[in-house]
Amino acid sequence: MQTSTQAVFGQQARLLKQAHQHWEHGLAFSKKAQWLAAVKEFDKACKAVPADTLFRLNLARALLRSDQAERAIEETRRIMEQEPGNLLARQFMGECLSQVGRHSEAASYMLDVLPGMKPSAEYLQILGNTLFSAQRYKEGIQVLFDALSQDVTHAMSHYRLGICFNAVGMKAEAIECLTTALTLGLDGGELAAQSLRVFISRELCRWDEAALEMEEVNQLLDALTPDSVNWSSVFAAVTLSGDVGRQLRSAQACANFYAHGVKPFAPRAPRPLGQRLKVGMVSCDFHHHATTILLAEVLEKLAPERFELHLYSHGPDEDSPMRRRIKAVATQFVEVGDWSDQQVAQKIRDDDVDVLIDLKGHTVNGRLGIFAYRAAPVQATYLGFPGTSGATYIDYMIGDAVVSPLSEAPHYTE
Repeated sequence: MQTSTQAVFGQQARLLKQAHQHWEHGLAFSKKAQWLAAVKEFDKACKAVPADTLFRLNLARALLRSDQAERAIEETRRIMEQEPGNLLARQFMGECLSQVGRHSEAASYMLDVLPGMKPSAEYLQILGNTLFSAQRYKEGIQVLFDALSQDVTHAMSHYRLGICFNAVGMKAEAIECLTTALTLGLDGGELAAQSLRVFISRELCRWDEAALEMEEVNQLLDALTPDSVNWSSVFAAVTLSGDVGRQLRSAQACANFYAHGVKPFAPRAPRPLGQRLKVGMVSCDFHHHATTILLAEVLEKLAPERFELHLYSHGPDEDSPMRRRIKAVATQFVEVGDWSDQQVAQKIRDDDVDVLIDLKGHTVNGRLGIFAYRAAPVQATYLGFPGTSGATYIDYMIGDAVVSPLSEAPHYTE
């Protein structure tokens, strides 16, 4: 019996040693951002010692970094089933789900903490951002206040609190939060915060420091180049500045931000057009909204024998007469609100869309990131934002002689 027990312990010790070696190799690959190699090593560690949650969490992280989000979610779910109180796993589950566009589900996971547990400031910061992305602004405000109660110097929490306040119409509070964020320093986010702060100030008719505030915005815009990668409140910048060069640079920087890290799909093989042109449109405004009110009759006049119409909606699923009206003329109407940009782009590629049209541009809840994947051979922007997208992956802007006269062509990238 003693010999048998010693053998078992010996076997366990060898497995643990091997698992630890694979884990260390995985960490080394992770530091070099060699994520696929790291996945292999962490996988071996988990197979040797399946109950070790540290090994499995490292595996999940490597999977997420190697664009295997669904498997990362499954591995993280296994940890949570084993350790429901593991806040690190719950936080990472939120990150995984957010990356694939399932923001509301991510927020629900992170909110579901066991009684008596106290999430860290970092946990609350991530949760606040997730709630904002899920458009659950009031919950986001409360969580971000909790985050700031633990770390009042976290500039991004002040910024996110400001955009949550703005989303619920609390403009003055939004300005205060954005001002605090700028004072603390946003490390690359100054243009987005400053342009939004000035835009809201104009909404409130605060003119006392208008000239100074615009000078600060202009200095940030002048520092941009066509290759800059910078999140920017383009709508605010375009509204505030009449300088077409600054407007263009702002749009380019933001379009580059959407495309950063995206690997475009391989070009679709050339082929003869079918009897019907497949046209896809992407928007969150396929309901009782100005965009759809203007668009509905246009879609109804498309000849069905010449066009297939594929509508991809990432907005609210409400049953308004206007929504029913456009659904009636669509060949396909797809709800993609909880999908990642890549998942939407893949669906569009699978649907073999010939011409893909963005109806949002640089307006609230726009998703230019979908277009960065080059899902369709021809991509255009129309109606929602009459300025340039600034995106190398948008080929055309559909306008007219009033909205976009040809004399302004040099200031468009399309």
